[in-house]
Amino acid sequence: MKKKRLIIYTMFGIVPMLITFLGGYKASRILFEPSGYFLNTSSVLSQQAHLTIANFCEQIDVKKLPLQKIAYNIKERFPIIESVTIHQQPTKTLDIRCCVYTPLFNINHDMIVCASGILEPSHSFKTELITTLPALKIDACEITENRLHTVCYDCLASCPSTLFDVYDLTWKNEAEIVLTDKKQGRFSILSDINTINDQKKFNLYAHLKHDIMNRNDFALNKGKQWVADIRFDNQIIIFSRGGRGYGYKTS
Repeated sequence: MKKKRLIIYTMFGIVPMLITFLGGYKASRILFEPSGYFLNTSSVLSQQAHLTIANFCEQIDVKKLPLQKIAYNIKERFPIIESVTIHQQPTKTLDIRCCVYTPLFNINHDMIVCASGILEPSHSFKTELITTLPALKIDACEITENRLHTVCYDCLASCPSTLFDVYDLTWKNEAEIVLTDKKQGRFSILSDINTINDQKKFNLYAHLKHDIMNRNDFALNKGKQWVADIRFDNQIIIFSRGGRGYGYKTS
């Protein structure tokens, strides 16, 4: 009889404990489960991009996932997002903040290059931002999936912002980068990844351009285009389309 009583007492002791535990777990889940969320995205993003991210948050049901998992899923789906921070407010509302990589260049009028080389369609950004970015022409061979090739991106990112204020850039390949003078479209510079930041050659080019513009034939032949090839060691070759070239030492 003692063994039976022990079993009966044990059962009567465990059952209430299980009920209490399970009920408490359910109650705590109800108590701490978020009731909703507020999405805050970078001010440079368009309304369309904001809604796309919001719709994704609805699909993954952010109210039922751990905070770290929510942040991971958002960054995995949107590579343009650099960081995601999430806080649960006293009202049980999740405050989700998404910061994107800094937009740097407008590529081929339909893509934006962001810091780290990430590419994103231009419609993801506000128009007023896009108009402030340098507009570059980049050959399709430098674009893979949603990124610029590393060499191309590293080269462009290393250029001073003043370069894009003065010249329109057309990237054909690593050995042929054309910089067209914005103020005087009849002049352009032919450079590569090794000379695009050679300030000494750019200074000499500016001096030579000034000399050419003061020539009589420059005023008489208004359709003539002048190209300064700075890809050679210690010299610049200046030639006109269809004309002869002139070499100038830089050393």
